Amino acid sequence: MVCLSVAVSCSALVACGGRLQEDDPGGGSESGSKTTLSAPGAIPATVAPFGSWDLIALDGMPGGNGSTQTAGHLFLELRASGDAVALRCTRPYYEAEVGEFRCADTTSYDCLYGTVKKAGDTWRVDIPELRAPRNGSRGVIVAEEDDTIVVRYILPKYSAGHFVRLADDASPTRSCTGP
Repeated sequence: MVCLSVAVSCSALVACGGRLQEDDPGGGSESGSKTTLSAPGAIPATVAPFGSWDLIALDGMPGGNGSTQTAGHLFLELRASGDAVALRCTRPYYEAEVGEFRCADTTSYDCLYGTVKKAGDTWRVDIPELRAPRNGSRGVIVAEEDDTIVVRYILPKYSAGHFVRLADDASPTRSCTGP
C-alpha cells in the first residue's frame, strides 16, 4: 500500500512538470507548512526575475506589430545583488540558407553592465549601453508563461524583447568579467 501511494505521488509530480510550491504556513489550521504540487505556468509577479535569459524574439517598431527572431543575439543575467549583465552580438549577419540572422562568432559579442531593481510591484532592468529609448516603460519586466519574460524597450527601435530562461550553468554571460 505504501509503495502504491509513493508511485502515485511520483507520477503526479512528473505530470505536473516537477514544480513544488510551499503553502503559506499561517494559512491553514495545521501548524507548519505543507508542500503541494503546482502546474507549470506564469512566473508569479512576486518572484524576482533573477537568472540567465536568452532573447528569442523582438516586437516590431514601437507601436508596430510583428516579430523578429533573434535567438543568440542578446543574453541577460539578472543577479540578486542588483547587477545586470548583457552579452550583445555586435556583428549579426543574415544566413540565407536557414533564413535567419546569426552572430558572426564568439568574438562578436560585447559585455554590457547595468542594474535590475524592484520599484513597488514592478521589476526593471537598466543597461544604458543598449541605448534603449527614454520611455516610461523602458526596461519593465513582465512575466509570461513557461519561464519566459518580456522586457519593454530593451533595444532601440523595438517595443519589447521576449526572453527564455537558460540553465544557470549554460549562461554565456559567464565570460563577462565585470560586475
